[in-house]
Amino acid sequence: GESFSFTYMRPVHRVRLMVHGQNLVVYNLHLKAQVPFPDCEDCLALRRTQAFALETYILENDDPEEDLILVAGDANSAIPEDFEPGNTLDRLTLRSDNPAGVANDFTAVNDQYRHESTHLDFDSLLDHLILSPALMSHYVFDSVEVVAPAGGPSDHKSVLLRLAF
Repeated sequence: GESFSFTYMRPVHRVRLMVHGQNLVVYNLHLKAQVPFPDCEDCLALRRTQAFALETYILENDDPEEDLILVAGDANSAIPEDFEPGNTLDRLTLRSDNPAGVANDFTAVNDQYRHESTHLDFDSLLDHLILSPALMSHYVFDSVEVVAPAGGPSDHKSVLLRLAF
């Protein structure tokens, strides 16, 4: 197995919500930024480690195939390597155990269905909404939107989707 250090990790917030009588677990994350861009040493490794820690936590504390789980936030997936097998997005979608464990694969809906930049200044898909298989059954197809803030304080766009219960 892999080991990881929590030294440089930002906290991941976990909240359980009751939605129409069903438990929804939400993980909100903010992974290590690619700063200085693009030549940050170890940034990819730090993001991958943070994503691995969350993947491990979900596998040990939730039922990724049956539970309604949303992983959302700024993954800072700024470089192509973040999207390669075994790296940041693979870890956040629980695909690192493939091909053996495809039943627990999460879906990064805005990456898969609306591959659009989520940053105002850079062409990067930094922010993600990632759904467990059970939550994916509530996803309203083609409902992902990427919305630029109107004069707001953020340099990120909002990523929205609809779920039907």
